[in-house]
Amino acid sequence: MASIIRKKKKKRWYYYAVQSARVEGKPRIVWQKYLGTLDAIVKRAEGAAPPKPKETVIFEAGAVAALLGIAQRLGLVELIDEAVPKRDQGPSVGQYMVLAALNRAVAPCSKLAIGDWYEETVLRRLWRFPKTAFSSQRFWEHMDMVCEEAIEHVQKEVASRVAREFGLERDVLLYDTTNFFTFLATSNRRGRIAKRGHNKAKRHDLREVGLALLVTREGQVPLFHRVYTGNTADVSLFPELAKELLERHDQLMGSNKEATLVFDKGNICDEAMQRFVGPGRHFVAALPAGQAGELIAAPLEEFQDVAGLPGTKAYGAKHEFWDMECTAAVAYTESFFTQKIKVHGFYCVLALLLATLARNIVAQAGVDMTIPALLKELTAIREVAVIYPQSTLAHRKDHMTLSRMTPRQKKLAGRLQIAQVLEG
Repeated sequence: MASIIRKKKKKRWYYYAVQSARVEGKPRIVWQKYLGTLDAIVKRAEGAAPPKPKETVIFEAGAVAALLGIAQRLGLVELIDEAVPKRDQGPSVGQYMVLAALNRAVAPCSKLAIGDWYEETVLRRLWRFPKTAFSSQRFWEHMDMVCEEAIEHVQKEVASRVAREFGLERDVLLYDTTNFFTFLATSNRRGRIAKRGHNKAKRHDLREVGLALLVTREGQVPLFHRVYTGNTADVSLFPELAKELLERHDQLMGSNKEATLVFDKGNICDEAMQRFVGPGRHFVAALPAGQAGELIAAPLEEFQDVAGLPGTKAYGAKHEFWDMECTAAVAYTESFFTQKIKVHGFYCVLALLLATLARNIVAQAGVDMTIPALLKELTAIREVAVIYPQSTLAHRKDHMTLSRMTPRQKKLAGRLQIAQVLEG
């Protein structure tokens, strides 16, 4: 093993790296290298910083790891695998479902592209499956294995685990419905739940599916859901579905006599509310203006300022609705919010201006791209801080670099002068 020794010559110390061994039974220096004076060694060490990396490859890590950690706390993969077992070959059904959930939350894409997305995340290192394991065909095959009973079982167990693990407050529960369009063809008779209706995304030309959710007020954590046919009106669905979700909530989470259900005016009609309201059922609902004519006609002088909401006044009174006395409130908002809308419109137009100019600049270089495609390509260019450990000489040489770029990204970066901007 090598060691360092020093030798004194003309009142100065000089250092050598040496290696010793036994020769004929006696220790001898068999190799040595001159290092110089102590000052010379320090000077060389300070100037010997690691070479600047040429490029780096970065995987999506933060959001994926955070959500995966929560899934692991809930035992989500194992729970789904228990409900939908398969032979031990390739990714399990639970892994397919968790991957799909992570993708929806972080960077939604089609099943055709999800394998490529998986390849660019830390999941590739953690799960060690090739991206071909998550082809669109295999995704559909595994989705076919998940029956309605399995979904129901997993949903119930997850709600219980969420309550135990995260200690959710259940004094106020929020109920609402939405819908999402699909690209199922009209000729596809197998998708019976997808129907044409009043699509909230204005895609009335496509078949849609309804989704009802019951969530907590604190954090809006979904506890239960129900998927229903897309042509079902919210108001006709509300009494039975809200009652069912509340009953399932009480069965699994424990009855809470003070729990309050909150829902919007899209669920309100006299017939539905007559069936829903009852003793011991607390609720907060928005009302159509036509059902609160007397309250709306109250003089503005009787309205009072609402704390925490500048420019907003409210008037409250007891009023009978659906054969029971309720506390009703009417809010009035000053027109000063118009200014906020104008500011919002201003910076939205600025954003559009900058995006269209960027598209025009790259178009002049022969790169014809839509604005969304251009922004996606540019977003994939990452700046990375290369940080060396403290207490090392290299720590003084921290620097920034860019992630590996495709030929197109390099062309975009050059045309838009990204490097110059980053240099300040």
